[in-house]
Amino acid sequence: LLAFGLHTVVEIGWLKQGSAYTHPMLPTTLAALSICAIFRGFESTKGFELNRKLAMGYIVTIDVVCQLIGIVFMIALAWVYESIWALIAGSIITSLVRSTSTHIFLPGQQNSLHWDKAQFRKIFSFSRWILVSSFLGFLITHTDWFWLGALFSAETLGIYSIGKNLALVVFGLMNRLSTSVVLPELSNVAREDRENLTKSYYRIRVYIDIPAFLISGILFISGPAIVGFLYDDRYFEAGAILQVLSLLIISAGYMQAERCLVAMGHVKKRAMITGMHALGLNIAIPLFYFGFGFMGVLYAIVLSSLIPVSILNLYLWKFRVLNWIYEIRFIPLFLIGLGIGEAFNQFMIVT
Repeated sequence: LLAFGLHTVVEIGWLKQGSAYTHPMLPTTLAALSICAIFRGFESTKGFELNRKLAMGYIVTIDVVCQLIGIVFMIALAWVYESIWALIAGSIITSLVRSTSTHIFLPGQQNSLHWDKAQFRKIFSFSRWILVSSFLGFLITHTDWFWLGALFSAETLGIYSIGKNLALVVFGLMNRLSTSVVLPELSNVAREDRENLTKSYYRIRVYIDIPAFLISGILFISGPAIVGFLYDDRYFEAGAILQVLSLLIISAGYMQAERCLVAMGHVKKRAMITGMHALGLNIAIPLFYFGFGFMGVLYAIVLSSLIPVSILNLYLWKFRVLNWIYEIRFIPLFLIGLGIGEAFNQFMIVT
C-alpha cells in the first residue's frame, strides 16, 4: 500500500524532483521487500520463549546460518545479474529460511492457528502500550531516512547510509544484546528479587558501557580514516557522518534504563518517553537543517537522544534505581578511545 501511494504522489508531482523518493525503482523495491515482513510475521513463538529463558544458542545459530544463506544468494545473484534485485531477493530468502527454521529446528510447542478471546484480552491489555512504543521506536529509527530522502538526492542518501551503517554495526550489536539478554534478565530480577534490581542493572551495564565509550571515542577521531580505508574518494564525506553519529553509541548504555522501566512494568511511561523522543527528533531535524544544512541534521539526531536519556534517568531516580557514580564512571574510556583513534590515524598516514 505504501509503495502504491508513493508511486501515486510521485506521478502527481507532490514530491521534490531529484529527491531519493522520486527514484523510479523505489516503489517496486519497497513492494518486493514488504514480503520479508510477511515471512517474519509467521515465525514461531518458540523463539520468544527461548529468548525469555535466555536460551540463546538455538536462536543465534539460526540467525547466523540464515544470514549466511542469504549472503551467499546475494553474492551469487549479484555476480550473475549485477542488479539491485540480487539484494532484494537475498533479503526475501533470508526471511523465508529464518521463518521456516524457527518452526523446524527450535525446541518447544509447535504453533497452530487458534483464537482465544480471553487470552487476547489479557495480552492486549498489557501489550498495547508496547505496540505504541514499538511503532514510535520505528519512527525514531527511520525519521532521518524520511527527512533526508525528501530533502536530498539518492546519492547523498547513499553516502549517509554508509556512515550511519558503520556506526550502527556497533550500536546494533549492543541493542540486540539489550533486547535478547538485558530485558529478560532484568525482568526476572524485578519479579523475584526487586531489592537487587539496582545491582543487577549496573552489573549488566558494564558490558555495554565499556565498549560503547571506547568505540565511540575511536570512531569520533578515526571516522574519515576508516571510510578512506574501506571506500574510494567518492564516499569521503561518509567519514564526517561516521564521526558525528559515533556519539550516538554512548547512549546505548544510558538507554538501558528503558529496559529497566519495562522490566518493572512501566510500559506506558516507556511509550510516553518514546513519543517525546519522536516528536523532538521531528522538530529538531528540519530546524537544524534550515539553520545549518546537512551537518545540522546529523547533530539534531545526536542531540535529540538526550531527551529520552534525561527523562529515563529521572524515572530511575524516582524509583530509587539510579546511581549517579555508576552513570559517569566510564566516561574516561571515551578519552582513551580518542587516543586509540588518533594512533590509528597516524598508522594510516605512515602506511
